[in-house]
Amino acid sequence: MLPASPSSVAEARHELTAYAERCGWYDLWPVKVAVSEAVGNAVVHAYPDGSGRDHVRIRAHLDQGRLLVSIEDDGVGMRPRIDSPGLGIGISLIQRLTDRLVMKERSEGGVQVELCFARHAGQDACA
Repeated sequence: MLPASPSSVAEARHELTAYAERCGWYDLWPVKVAVSEAVGNAVVHAYPDGSGRDHVRIRAHLDQGRLLVSIEDDGVGMRPRIDSPGLGIGISLIQRLTDRLVMKERSEGGVQVELCFARHAGQDACA
């Protein structure tokens, strides 16, 4: 669990990259960028009011040659923001870099983002 602060974006990226390298992952760039974007979205959008429970949970594991990453927050959920400080391209970038992206509202509040990366091109991706 990391605080929902800008420094956590880099920390999450470094931790996930190190994990992927230990697991023998070779194509790290998509993982680095997609994780940075997803954690950055949680940091910027999940807690606009500074509720005090501002954190981001990140989990990763390998499953049949696929790297599965889950990023969760307890924030306000997915809603449009007219005052959004972002460029509005993060989710589409994550979609392009992953073999599967699932975003869902959590019943207890917040959002869960699931990223799946297939190890090899052409592998039965993340069905």
